[in-house]
This record gives sequence, C-alpha cells and structure tokens, in this order.
Amino acid sequence: MDESSPDEIDWRSVTDRLRAGQAVEIPCATEREYLRRTKQVARRAGQQGFAVEVMRVDGGIRVEPRGATDSAPAMTGAGRKANQEKRRGQRERRRGEAGADSGDEE
Repeated sequence: MDESSPDEIDWRSVTDRLRAGQAVEIPCATEREYLRRTKQVARRAGQQGFAVEVMRVDGGIRVEPRGATDSAPAMTGAGRKANQEKRRGQRERRRGEAGADSGDEE
C-alpha cells in the first residue's frame, strides 16, 4: 500500500500528538474498521504508557488523551522490558504452583 492510502495510519504521529495533549481524528469507512481502529489506538496508547478516550464522530473516531500526560509518563524501552520480565516471572510462578497443586491430589 502506498503512504497516501486511507488504510495506513502513521501511528508514530498519532501517539506523538496524543502525548502532546492534542486530539486526533481517524477516518473509518465501515463499522468493522471503526471497531478495529478503536481497539488499535487503545492498545497502542497503553503500550506507550498513557490512556486515551475514543469517541465516535461523523466518518471516524476522535481520540483524546485521558488525564494529564505529565502524570503518566511513557515507559521507556528499558522500563517496558523490565515490566514484561516481571509479568513473565509471575506467570511462570503461577504455572509452577498450579502444577504442584495438581500433583498433590492422589
């Protein structure tokens, strides 16, 4: 797809504008695209460490940053990596405990 295609979204630009406190409008032609874009923008904002509010507008969605961007700084690459490692360790401990619990029943 070429860069001018309506299907392509410059997500870096969207997240930069949201982080700067600006609202962003994203066009959506169908209901399916509306649902997909809503989910995408919420997921991407969460990965960048901030929350957004998504509203339906004529012909698309309007995305606004929720709360002050200064109070929820974006996670750095190192911070995100550490958070992922912590969650991975928690999952592995739970799996180990679940395996040990099921082995006790005889």
